[in-house]
Amino acid sequence: MKLQRYVFFTPLKITTLLILIGLSPISQGELIVTEASIKLSPMPSIPSAGYMTIQNKSQNEISIEAILSDHFEKVTWHETFISKDGIAKMRMKKMPVIPAFSKVTLKRGGKHLMLYQPSKDIEINSEIDLIFKLSSGLQQRFPAQIHQHNKSHHH
Repeated sequence: MKLQRYVFFTPLKITTLLILIGLSPISQGELIVTEASIKLSPMPSIPSAGYMTIQNKSQNEISIEAILSDHFEKVTWHETFISKDGIAKMRMKKMPVIPAFSKVTLKRGGKHLMLYQPSKDIEINSEIDLIFKLSSGLQQRFPAQIHQHNKSHHH
């Protein structure tokens, strides 16, 4: 029987194959990150800052459980806000949510990433990967460009 030959393409194997070639079979995890850049701090003791646009193309809101990098010890999400006494302060956000069909911009003076303790091998104008761990269990990897930190801006 010739049909026997095609039986090995079970749904599970197809899903595994999609994961192996980098396509996510879980459509609810569809984040798109663009213009990702990291302003590398001149001193390892001072965190570097990360900026980007994160777009959610799915019909579900997506929670980001963690952001990881092989090149930084720790990555956290922060929001700048103006306190009652008019002073700009930062607060850490544990599980940021990207609403359905929307985009969130991480930029100076607003939401941004703080990246702690860079590894020694990071070079200006190189590219590193940021790994987004989503509440759906999915992990997505996005490239980020490394730039020199502007001396005019103090965190």
